[in-house]
Amino acid sequence: FKVNISPIGLTKNKKGVHLPFKDNYMLKPPQDDMQNIFAEYQEYGERKDIIFIPASIGTDKNQLEFIKLVNPDAIKKYELVFAGPIRSKKYADSMLNVMHNRGIDGKILGHISKSQVAILMKHSKIVALTTDPRPYQPYDPSPRVIHEAVRAGTPFFVSDLVIFPDAFKNFGRTYRHQDEFSLNKSFLDFTKLDLQKVSKESFIFGEKKLTMNYVCKLTYDKIIENYNNFLENGDNFV
Repeated sequence: FKVNISPIGLTKNKKGVHLPFKDNYMLKPPQDDMQNIFAEYQEYGERKDIIFIPASIGTDKNQLEFIKLVNPDAIKKYELVFAGPIRSKKYADSMLNVMHNRGIDGKILGHISKSQVAILMKHSKIVALTTDPRPYQPYDPSPRVIHEAVRAGTPFFVSDLVIFPDAFKNFGRTYRHQDEFSLNKSFLDFTKLDLQKVSKESFIFGEKKLTMNYVCKLTYDKIIENYNNFLENGDNFV
C-alpha cells in the first residue's frame, strides 16, 4: 500500500500510489525552535506595521508581482520586509528599484535564521506570499510559511497559486495572480476586516492543531482508514 503525503502538485508523484494526499490537506507544524517563539501570543495592536514576505529572493517566488501591482497608497502605513537567501542579485536589485520608483517603503534582509523568521513573523501585521513556480509546478503546494503564519497568529495575503489547507481560509485572503484589480480589491477588503480578531482566532487554531502530535495523529488515522479500504477492495480501491 503506497502513500505519498506530499505530491507537491506533480502528476508523476501520484503514479503507482494508492493514497496521494491532496496538496491542501497536510498540516505542517513549525519546527521546535519556532514553536517556542510562537508559544506566547503577541497582541495584534502592539505589533509593527510590517508586511512580512519570507521567501528566497528569485523569480519563482515572484515578489516583484506584489511590488509592481499593489497600490502604494494602500500600503503606505506598512513597511515591506523581505527575508530569504538571495538567489539572484539582479532580481533583488529590481525589487529595490521598483520600490524606490513607486514610493514603497521596503527592505531586503537576505537570509535569516528560522528563529529570526519566527520573531519577525510574530511581530508583523501581515504575512504575504506571491509564489509563481510554473512551469515546473502548477502551483505552490502548501508552503510551510503559511502554516507558520497561522501558528504565529499573523493574517496572510497570498496569490491563488499558493495552496493552503481549507482549515486556514478564515485566517487569510487570496487574489488572482497577475491581476492588479484583484490584488488591490482583495487587499483593501482584507484590511477592512477585524484583523485583531482574525489574528487571535488564527493563534488559537494553531496552538491546538499545528503541533507535531496532532498532525501525526491526523495523518496516521487517514492512512489507516484508507489502508483498511484497500484491504477490503484491493485493486478496485479509489
